[in-house]
Parts: sequence; structure tokens; C-alpha cells
Amino acid sequence: MATGFRPFYIQLFNTRTRAPIDDDTGVVNVLTENSPVELTIYSDDHGGATASNPMTFTNGVIQFWTADTVTAVDLTILTSLSHAVFAESVPESQHRIDIDPDKIPQKVVIPY
Repeated sequence: MATGFRPFYIQLFNTRTRAPIDDDTGVVNVLTENSPVELTIYSDDHGGATASNPMTFTNGVIQFWTADTVTAVDLTILTSLSHAVFAESVPESQHRIDIDPDKIPQKVVIPY
């Protein structure tokens, strides 16, 4: 892996079934930690191509890279089943976001 970039790999999980959520149309905005500003993200560890932000889940997974100075991000998530989640200070080591299908606490941060 090239230096200078930090990988983030995150899977949505159903808290009731404890199974991964297969979501191909949900979207996520990757934001600067503690700020509503969209973060520059990359589609690989070479930094050659910026990734779309917001981005769409693929099989309930998002994967992106940031500059290595970024240690955590905020995520505003809208799943295909209309669950809106705001995940604060997500470090690169957190590889899952839990979604409770029985509760729908809605919180979205929209950057502008």
C-alpha cells in the first residue's frame, strides 16, 4: 500500500439478526470529524482518483481512503430502508455500523 493514505472499510450490520446488511442503494456522506464539511476521499490508496462524496453502498459496504493525517471521520448515512444514522468520530479501525431495524431514530447532517 502506498504511504500517505489511510483506508476505511465499513459494513452495515443488522443488530437484531447480527448479519451484514446487503444494501446497494443507501448513501453516505463522509464528513470531516466534528465538522459538517465533506472530506476529500479517494477510491484507492494511490490518491490518483477522488471518490464520489456522497457515495453509494455496495452490498452494504463502503470503502475509501483519506489522507493519512485523518484519524477519524463523521458519517451521515441513509440506508435503502430509510434509516438515517449519524456516526460520529468513526476511526479507521471501526469496520461496522450497527442498524437497528426495530428503531428508527433519524439524524442526518447535510453539508452545505
